[in-house]
Amino acid sequence: MAEKYSVLVIHDREWRIGRGVIRWAYAQRSAALRAYAPPDFRVDRFGWDELDWDAVAATNYDLVFNLDYALAGTYATAVRRYLPRSQYVVSFNR
Repeated sequence: MAEKYSVLVIHDREWRIGRGVIRWAYAQRSAALRAYAPPDFRVDRFGWDELDWDAVAATNYDLVFNLDYALAGTYATAVRRYLPRSQYVVSFNR
C-alpha cells in the first residue's frame, strides 16, 4: 500500500549501545507509534538532540507530533518556519 500520510514524531533521548537501544520515555512512545502505525502512514522519528530542521524541511510532513511538551513553543516556531503546511500537535503527559 502506498504511503498516504507522513508524520514526524519528536521525542527525547535515545542511545545505541552495542546491539541494543536505550530510550527515555518519549522515545519509547515514538518507537511504538512507528512500529504500530497503519500501513499507509510513514512515521519518521527524531530525538531533540538529533533533529536537523534543514533536512526535515526537505520532507513534506502532514503532521508534526511533539511528545516533549516542555519544548512546545520552541518547536512551534521551527515548524512554522521549516514546515509551514504541516499540522503541529503537542502531547501533554504529566
